[in-house]
This record gives sequence, structure tokens and C-alpha cells, in this order.
Amino acid sequence: MNWTHHQQALIRFILGDVPSHRADIGEFLRSRRARIQPHEAGLPVYGERRRVPGLRREELAQLAGVSADYYGRLEQGRLDNVSDGILEAIARVLRLTRAERDQLFELAGPERRRRVRTEQVVRPSQQWVLDALHATPAYVIGTGLDVLAWNRMACEVLFTVDLDAVPAAERNFARILLLEEGVRTRWRPWEPMARAAIGGLRMHVARHPDDPVMATLVAELTGASPEFRKWWPDHPVAAEPTAEYGFWHPDVGEFTLVLEAFSFPYLADTHLVVFTAAPDSPGRAALDALDAQ
Repeated sequence: MNWTHHQQALIRFILGDVPSHRADIGEFLRSRRARIQPHEAGLPVYGERRRVPGLRREELAQLAGVSADYYGRLEQGRLDNVSDGILEAIARVLRLTRAERDQLFELAGPERRRRVRTEQVVRPSQQWVLDALHATPAYVIGTGLDVLAWNRMACEVLFTVDLDAVPAAERNFARILLLEEGVRTRWRPWEPMARAAIGGLRMHVARHPDDPVMATLVAELTGASPEFRKWWPDHPVAAEPTAEYGFWHPDVGEFTLVLEAFSFPYLADTHLVVFTAAPDSPGRAALDALDAQ
């Protein structure tokens, strides 16, 4: 779809996802406030009925050492030069993970941290590496979770589609995971990886708030995926370099693989993702059997 920037903005507005870091930081902070109960933060609880889940604004402000008015303006996105010290204090009170803390800093300071999408080109030698991993599903992922390169086993095990036959504009990990029905039967269970993909996309959107390609993708997924509409407003964040996932394949049955992600220091937002298994494990046996086909 070759939508204009105006059309993308209009679609996102209709879908309730206005392209504004001011809205994003407020939604993110409110979602994290709701997770922390007063007694967990060391605040006295007297049995009163609370109208909001988790911490109130003024309680978080008190614990972070700022005024309620100051924190309220931050949650409204009205502070352009909030200090790193205040953000660290808020992250501490909210018990944010490392990935969530990084996301908070991205949302709080997009003007000083904004990245420009660079041309995503995979060198022939990188494809040679993928092809050499012929018994291991592997791919290179770039800005916005676009799949830039892959090997045969990635299509066979992870994607269930021939990526060579997929238009380049649609080769996106989140899009494939959420919209390709066949993928849901391969990941066991499918939901954890789907949530992780949405969390990864959230982080890329925070780094590239004005990127029209990601705006189009978010609009498409909002309209086409019920799970995306449900989980996106929760501001999930995912940045784990390793994780374990279960799979099923009609030729070898169920098995488990471990994801390992490696960043390219000279290519922003670009990672080599490999799914492997321990020697002599059922996962290794399954991959070897599929590789021999």
C-alpha cells in the first residue's frame, strides 16, 4: 500500500493511535503504575477503596522525590527537558526492567534520541553465513522488525512461508507472526512470541516516532489482528537476547529451540537471530532431520 503521510496519520487517528510521544509516555507510565500496589512500594494501606489500580500519581511522585504537579505534567508529555536523574528515580519506583527503562528514556526524550532509518542492506557475505547455518533456522532482522535475510530452515521451521515469494514490503516478523495462520500451528505456544514481537515493535516505534513505514504497519496490524489491538495499548516491551520456545512440525513433531540474538555494531537496529539446540537433544535431532530432507 502506497499511502501518503496524511493518510497514515488519519488512519492512526481513527484507530485511536495518534502519532504522539506525549500520548505514548502517558500510556506507558499509567500501565506501569497500575502494576505496583501501594504496600509493595512501602506505603501504608488503610483499607480504603481505591478508584485506580496500583499507585496514584501523587504517590509515585512522592516516592520518586518530585512534586505531584511535576510528575503530572510528565505523564501528560509536557516536559521537554526532564533530567535523567528523575527518569531513573521513576524507573526505580516502578521497578522497570532494563528494557522498560530504556523505553522510558526513549519516550521521554525523542528529540534528543531520535534515530533516522538508514538503508537496510545485507551484504553477500552475511547471506553466506546464513546459508552455512543450513541445519539451524536463522535470519537477519532490521528496523521495525523487517526480515532482511534468511536461510531455508527459517522458512521451514519459523515462518511456514517462502519469503522469496513474499513482497519485500510484507517481509516483517511481526506481520508474519500475527497474520500468517500457518505460523500459529508451529510455535507452541504461539502467544509468548507474538507478545514479544509486539513488544519489539513498540521499542522500534519509540526510536523512530516519525517513520512512515512503521506507521503503515501499525495501522495494518491494528485493523487485521485482534491480538494486536488487545496487546498494543499495554505498551509491551521485549528486548531479551535469548529465550526458549517450543515448536511443532508435521514431519518431526514437537521440539524446543533456544533463540540467540546478536547485534551488528555498525548497523543500527539490526540483529542476527539464530534458533539452536543442545547437542544430542530432541531439538537438535529435529533440526538435523529437517535439514536432511
